[in-house]
Amino acid sequence: MTEFKKVQQLLEIVREHVLNIRAKLTAEEQAYAVYHDARHVLVASCSDLLKRDRKLYLKAVEADPNRQIYNETMCGKIMDLHKSVTTFFGEELQVNEELCERIAESAEESNALFSSACVLAEELQERYEHAVVTEASSSAWAAAVANNVATIVDMQQVARVVLEVEEKNAARQMFLVDAVGSRAAARAAEDARAAARWNAEMQRREHETSQPLPSTVAEVIRSYEALVDRTQLSRLCKRLAALLREVHANPERQEIRTLRYVPLTIEHFGHPGVVHYEGCACRVLNTAAETVLRMAGYCARYNTKPSYNVVVMELFAAPSSTSFPMPCGRSSAEHRYHAVGFEMYGERTLVLAEPDPQIEMDAWCSWHEAFEVAIADLMRVV
Repeated sequence: MTEFKKVQQLLEIVREHVLNIRAKLTAEEQAYAVYHDARHVLVASCSDLLKRDRKLYLKAVEADPNRQIYNETMCGKIMDLHKSVTTFFGEELQVNEELCERIAESAEESNALFSSACVLAEELQERYEHAVVTEASSSAWAAAVANNVATIVDMQQVARVVLEVEEKNAARQMFLVDAVGSRAAARAAEDARAAARWNAEMQRREHETSQPLPSTVAEVIRSYEALVDRTQLSRLCKRLAALLREVHANPERQEIRTLRYVPLTIEHFGHPGVVHYEGCACRVLNTAAETVLRMAGYCARYNTKPSYNVVVMELFAAPSSTSFPMPCGRSSAEHRYHAVGFEMYGERTLVLAEPDPQIEMDAWCSWHEAFEVAIADLMRVV
């Protein structure tokens, strides 16, 4: 497909997105995920369209004869298409031509620029936040949490979004306070919110490590058989068994003693912050995988370098050409990242805490025996 036809196709896709979004906004209030997904699709597709259109337009207006690509007829078609794109953004999305150029030429901030300028994107964000707060406070949500393990995980995500909405409202209030001169009080309030975020993260980490472990891996597998598809669980057990066998055979390999959430790890075991909305099992499978790994001696560790978290989040922030299959069977392009809480403080890894046989021989022997039993239990499922 030529770039000209690609821009034409993207323009029609964006028109359809806008129509669908306006229909959602005029209909009765829907689940918060609907608004979140719609906004993400709108922002990503519009940014992509503007970048492609801008690149095509610059080629059409090239003055240097040695660098001209298109003939006069084709240049005319490109100019007409460019006018259609800018007219659409101006009339339908209230984004003027000057801002369209800024978005198209911005390598890193295009999504943020478009989100802040587009009234429709802002309205979707407000609907999303309102739906999250409403659902989190409903009695139906509390009843669902009481009976469904997967919903408990979702509840934690909703709680974080509610906190973000409250922080946004607090930030607006802080702006008003600053306007009348109480800057010190506003800074103190911001420090208090930062401390509250850190305390919440510390509580989450403590809760993460304090959960009691089942007595055997077989018990873990049985507890998850009713929650996920048998094929998915079998595939997860096969991958866990392969990892533990590799640790058993080559214990000196640092890359398997310290598991970072690189794309291959996410492909095999999921990620605590990655989820698909329509009945996705990735979060449940990741919980199962981390439970088995904890039983094998792995434990969560956090450093003070949050930069790699940005790389992981960007994998799921927009459609990517480097997509890969997730544990649930869907493509990573269909999943989105939702902050767990540790992202702004440091990277989360899983580190094998093997007892030192020269110091704790009895503990090491017990660990080694449990390790072999775990492999055997996993292989029975496979």
